[in-house]
Amino acid sequence: MSDRETKKLATRLNGFIESIYLLKNNAGISIANDFHKLPPRTGSDYYKVITRPISLHIIARQVKRLAYRDAQEFVRDLVQITWNARHYNEPGSPIYEDALILDNYIKDTVIPRLANDKNVSLQSGVHYPDLGPLDDYDHLAFDADGASALPYLKNEEYEDDDHASPYQTHHKASSHPPKAAEGGVRRGRPPIIDKPYESRIKSILKNFKRVRHPDDENLILTAHFERLPGKATPGYYEMIMNPISLHEIRTKVRSRKYLNVQQFLDDLNLMIGNAKMFNALDPAMLNDVLMFEKQASDIIDKEMLRPEKDFIIATNSGSDGLKVPIDSVTVNDHSYKVGDWVLIKNPNDANKPTCGQIFRLWSTDGIEYTNVCWYIRAEQTCHRVDRLFYMNEVCKTGEYRDHLAEDIVGPCYVIFLTHYQKGDIPPSLLPPGSEWFICEFRYNANNYVFNRIRTWKACLPDEIRHIDQPIVPINEPRKLIKYDSPIKHLLSSNAYDDMPAAPPQQGPNPNGPPIMGSVYLRPPFYNDELGQCSTSPNVAPAPEFDDPMSGRKAFIFTPVSQLKSVTGSGIYSSSGTRSVTVNYIPGQNDEIASGYQQTSSNATPGFDSYRQPYTPQPPQPPMSSYKPYVPKYKADSPAISSRATPPVGNVNSPAALGYHTSTSTYSAVLPGGVVSYVEKPAEEGEEAADLTEVSRAIVNLNGQKVWFRAPPTLVTSKTVSDVGNSAEYLAWQIKRKLEQS
Repeated sequence: MSDRETKKLATRLNGFIESIYLLKNNAGISIANDFHKLPPRTGSDYYKVITRPISLHIIARQVKRLAYRDAQEFVRDLVQITWNARHYNEPGSPIYEDALILDNYIKDTVIPRLANDKNVSLQSGVHYPDLGPLDDYDHLAFDADGASALPYLKNEEYEDDDHASPYQTHHKASSHPPKAAEGGVRRGRPPIIDKPYESRIKSILKNFKRVRHPDDENLILTAHFERLPGKATPGYYEMIMNPISLHEIRTKVRSRKYLNVQQFLDDLNLMIGNAKMFNALDPAMLNDVLMFEKQASDIIDKEMLRPEKDFIIATNSGSDGLKVPIDSVTVNDHSYKVGDWVLIKNPNDANKPTCGQIFRLWSTDGIEYTNVCWYIRAEQTCHRVDRLFYMNEVCKTGEYRDHLAEDIVGPCYVIFLTHYQKGDIPPSLLPPGSEWFICEFRYNANNYVFNRIRTWKACLPDEIRHIDQPIVPINEPRKLIKYDSPIKHLLSSNAYDDMPAAPPQQGPNPNGPPIMGSVYLRPPFYNDELGQCSTSPNVAPAPEFDDPMSGRKAFIFTPVSQLKSVTGSGIYSSSGTRSVTVNYIPGQNDEIASGYQQTSSNATPGFDSYRQPYTPQPPQPPMSSYKPYVPKYKADSPAISSRATPPVGNVNSPAALGYHTSTSTYSAVLPGGVVSYVEKPAEEGEEAADLTEVSRAIVNLNGQKVWFRAPPTLVTSKTVSDVGNSAEYLAWQIKRKLEQS
């Protein structure tokens, strides 16, 4: 290709790049925001999963540098962006959906135009490249640790993992599977337990697959409605104000955004009305739309005549009996719903109830049950002896257990590490004294492997995935203090590198987690950016934070992203979280539980004979609430605990004494204190300030006097009393402000 041809090609390719930056998703947000730059290299396994990372910025730079000598090279790089996004992210996630928009634009616009452009060299060779298979999310129900890779699961009966779990003795080959009443029955990822109206909606959608053209059995009429037209479709998005397709409707069904059948029918009306409006001048297409509407109406009439009992039995019957879904359960005067974090009775150790999240609630013969995903503690796992954990860390397992509702001990909370790095838990979300935990990894109980969780929302029940975690943003990097293994003392004296891992110690009851895990020896772990071990990069001993009660040694992990200075307010809030104030009230500004937005005002008359009175439900306060942990504090204590993230609050905490309870706003110099003033010599002409009386708690740090606005959690060889400003200091402060003004 000559230089002139290369420049012509670059001009055409640059036009496509500019058009991509104008593409928007259904929310009106530019999809280029997701693909402009590559993700950071720290704190992620992206570059281990994606072998050929590329971004729009890189492609645009290549175009500007005239690096593309062939149009097919350009197409391959664009497709690589969409392939990477769909390979790394789960279906249904926002970035996955944006990748589909870009992919459709490549197929519908970029490739046809380049292939038909006579001025582009080798135009006949422009095609959609095969970059290899993506994960088959439609069939891969469980990942290696038994957790689902799907954002939404089909309504199928429970499935056990392919490998027997060390936590239980029964398996699906058993001719007499245990009943839920036995408590703690192990399952795979739990199926959706639909309410009757949800089963009715799914039955209607299922029957739509049979809607064919009367003159052509091979023409499925729903094909016209499967997905929205591409952005390049002339005039569609200017004419249609509320676009919707069967894809969006199915997504709402899977995520339980419909509160009744009529809301679903309203969206069908809207979809068909849009099709009639846009195809009014196309008789053939309009005829197909009308035929679909008639056959769909017949299906709906038939399904709506079926009694409610049909849908309960057809969907939820099985070896465990008839399951009737319920909205909540009440145990010890505390109400719980799907998505709440709970502590479940541990039959092997009453002092360590099992942490978990509620996925399903139902009743059978008047008895209430819950299915809970287990999150186990560090000492219950098998791990290398130099592995580090947060003081209150738990790991997600593939264990989804059926429990009697009465097995719930009380509420708790689990926060994803990425969210914890960016903000504080609002003080009002848990009753005082409740446990809370940090989670970063999945744990496979079969092969003892820890895998960092890529997307936290993929771990949550469908019903709450659209609700972001409320956090109180912080303005500075949080100090990440980890501790050595709580069971490192179990390492045998004759341990050697690459020794086989011993299985955990199981308790007498198979329906509880292990009593104790195990440790094994492995070579130093230098190739790690997540701070998993004491030999990992950017991990350093921090003896000033050692925990004297447990004897565990402390280490500070500093991600590369924190090595750069960052300023600003709320800088660490991110996707999956929403910033709230410290006075946040549970339910404040939350979405309606279904996340459904009415569209009935835009719907055309049609499937309205089954309309039910609908009143938008007010936001419901979460059934559980929690508050951040504040270290124990006693004024007469010679050494305050340095524990940065222990699990339990305390009546003797600074919160009870009236001090600020948000630990993340404290200084990175010492946990529990913010450096507000540092004593320094007075400048020339300025009156020297006597700061010796500024506070009743003055400590020396490296020979420099520092005043803390809140009591520090650790002061070596010092006695700390209540902090307060003296009258002399307040008078001096007022005087200085007046002089400056």
